[in-house]
Amino acid sequence: MNAAARLAAAMLAAASCQPGLRAAGAASVYDKAVARFDAAGAAGITAEKNAVSAWAASRGRGVLRAPDAKARPRYHADGGAAPCVRFDGRDDFLVLDGVPELRLGAISVFVVARFDAGPAGRHLFGVSGEMRFDLHSGRSQFTSAIGNELHARKRGLKMDARPHVFELAHVLLPAEAGILAPGRFMIDGALSGRPFTRSTDIVSDTLTFGARGGLDGFFKGDIFEIVIFREDLPAAERALLRESLGEKWGVPVVSEALPAGIPVLKPVAINRPGEFASLGIYHQTPESPDGRRLAYITFETPPVKEDAHQPFTLWIRDRELRGEPRALPRSGLLATNHNGAVVQWIDNRAIACAAFLPPARRSEKPRRVVQIVDATTGALLHGPFTGAFLGEGVSGGRILLGVDGPGNVGPPGVYVFDTNNGAMTRVFATAGLEPFAEGMSWPAFRKDPGRWVPTHPHFSPSGKRIGACLAAGGGVVLFFVCNPDGSDLRYWGMDEPLHQLWFDDDTISGSDELVNDGEPDNLAIRRWTLDRRLVETLGGEANHPALSPDRRWCAGETFYAGSPIVLHIYRRGRTVPAAIVPLENPKVIWRDNGHANPSFSRDGRRLYFHTATQDNLKQACFVDLSPLVDAPPASSR
Repeated sequence: MNAAARLAAAMLAAASCQPGLRAAGAASVYDKAVARFDAAGAAGITAEKNAVSAWAASRGRGVLRAPDAKARPRYHADGGAAPCVRFDGRDDFLVLDGVPELRLGAISVFVVARFDAGPAGRHLFGVSGEMRFDLHSGRSQFTSAIGNELHARKRGLKMDARPHVFELAHVLLPAEAGILAPGRFMIDGALSGRPFTRSTDIVSDTLTFGARGGLDGFFKGDIFEIVIFREDLPAAERALLRESLGEKWGVPVVSEALPAGIPVLKPVAINRPGEFASLGIYHQTPESPDGRRLAYITFETPPVKEDAHQPFTLWIRDRELRGEPRALPRSGLLATNHNGAVVQWIDNRAIACAAFLPPARRSEKPRRVVQIVDATTGALLHGPFTGAFLGEGVSGGRILLGVDGPGNVGPPGVYVFDTNNGAMTRVFATAGLEPFAEGMSWPAFRKDPGRWVPTHPHFSPSGKRIGACLAAGGGVVLFFVCNPDGSDLRYWGMDEPLHQLWFDDDTISGSDELVNDGEPDNLAIRRWTLDRRLVETLGGEANHPALSPDRRWCAGETFYAGSPIVLHIYRRGRTVPAAIVPLENPKVIWRDNGHANPSFSRDGRRLYFHTATQDNLKQACFVDLSPLVDAPPASSR
């Protein structure tokens, strides 16, 4: 079943979930559970003076055991409150026993729980050993730590008096996809996660509730029910189970399903059949400034992994796909599948490309290089600039360069190159950011700003300001904004929007993954002032966002390793998409980092993006947005 069919099936299933049908469907899902622990069924709980030593499954063979008397949570079923097992946050936890061959590669666990307000670092799930799968909680945030990676996820779940439905799922996509999907946390319908490095680790006897498993923080709060599956449940069944648990325990659950009737747009391929193509990075249109031509690259040998450096060809094609595309002379440079050559038009004559120099020796790694070529002849106009990569956005013939290694530009930092006069100007050097490093603390944080790596420098629409990220080690990314001459340098913080973009010269937009703005960090496209005040929600879920030139539309795909992958097109201010494009082949899109990377045309009437066919060919495509753009806005949803 392809992505469109799977999406349609999930939408149909959600639309048909009337209360009676939902109850019957949920019962059949519960029947598949290998263990179910329900605090409402006190017969399964062994307790001495309400201290729980064992909690036997009401269905299946599993038993949750307290390893010693100090670790025992307490059973509460009096005072008219809902029955629950209460954990004190100091040393209480339960270890799962008796469920054979629970594997990280195929597991679904639902927990109805309520966190008490308390310090950050609380853990609801834990899996001891090298391959950890944990859920942490603070007062209003969650952090998922998987393996050795600490990945913050403030999911907007406020610590209040209500229980919530949590889902721990680590699944394998169908074998033909050839990819291990990430673990996923469902928190009232919000999705996040990161992949394990292998899928064969058995978690039987090591899956814990209330923490432990080598973890410092213990869960403080109540667990009402636990349901465990030794398989990946289909999306429709997960939705049924969440709704059933929510209805039983009075939990408001956000549905993942899209409303029926949303238009599904059909992609048009830009590259020729059989080619592996790339348009470049998100939000950077492949169109020339006059809107007449397209630029993209193709690989002779398709990259088969993220870091595969392959020779490429730069192509120029008529926007309306009239005639055959024209190949520019081969440069001898290499590119990866991630963002291709990050192709950007300087003007109607010149194109900037980011690529890699082939290593002189096998022991060396390819070095970054940026060059500007003639769009008609392929002749080198400026560069090569070695040790540098291309920033995003072009302003009056100026481009941005991020320097992260030795080369011919200068020490690490952010630079502006002016193609009008050939001047190279340093915006700031990373070594000059010492004042911002004082007082900062984070796991594996690099205290020396000279080692920070600039990423994603980008111009505001008029070129009035520049934004740039600094990778500071340990998964930490620092976000700065400044003027093109480096003045008015402002430190935003570590909670920068995911894949941020300038909305205008004074506000930033992006996917709300981490931003401390008082709003749920549900990956919606939002907009903030430079002092981090929320301005508006622009659209719904998006990973790599794109904004139309007139800012009336935005787009983005479902989050990392989602399957099916769906590209959403939003009218500004709406969180329900006006149209969708189901994408194919998560192997190419996710494991090989061939991301959708949407971008709008110069007139805002097209959306460009990548998809991939089942024969693993990444395609450069577009959809026509004219029917949406020309239609009057429907009532707000």
